[in-house]
Amino acid sequence: MTNTEIIKINKNVKSIQDEAGSIMIKNEQDVQNAVAFLQKIRSWKKRINDIRLSYTKPLNESLKRINTDFKNSEKPLDILDKDVSQKMCDYREKEAEKIRKQQKKEAEKQRKAFEKEQERKRKALEKQQDELTKKEAKEAEKEIEQEEFTPTPTIKQETTVRSGDAKMVARKVWTFETEDETKIPREFLKVDEVLIRNAIRSGAREIKGIRIYQKENFSIG
Repeated sequence: MTNTEIIKINKNVKSIQDEAGSIMIKNEQDVQNAVAFLQKIRSWKKRINDIRLSYTKPLNESLKRINTDFKNSEKPLDILDKDVSQKMCDYREKEAEKIRKQQKKEAEKQRKAFEKEQERKRKALEKQQDELTKKEAKEAEKEIEQEEFTPTPTIKQETTVRSGDAKMVARKVWTFETEDETKIPREFLKVDEVLIRNAIRSGAREIKGIRIYQKENFSIG
């Protein structure tokens, strides 16, 4: 498209904009004038759109064909990518379950060691009773009681796997799947406007939560 065509289009649009300033509707003659003006506007809109399509349609069709060809070539690789990735996920989940069991056993050993150490501290405190005031003994006992056990896992699943120049980094992400649509809270639901319009076109005049009404549209011919 040449700049000359755009300049010509913009010049005509500017002329129509200037003309619009004089449009006032106070009587039936003004309505007729407005109808003629609307026809002029819509005629130019169609003309501009036709010119645009004459340039963009061949480009869009060519682009669509190119995208389709490349996507078709890529599709088998997408399937393979998804398949192998799923196999890795399945394997890592099984390994993660094994590690969780090992961590549980490890945590139990650490808990027993913690309790044993707590008992040792209490016995040591009992032997020091004669050397401490009642206040000091009470504070020492309170300090022992307030100590909390926190397991420290030493077995962890690797999140980075290297193979030559390739590197995989595994990350935990939150996702979801729908189990029961009827239980989903309202704020997570979206009104299907296309479905509503189709129902109204088919004759529906009452839909709960929807105000169905008429308004005027103008068809200029």
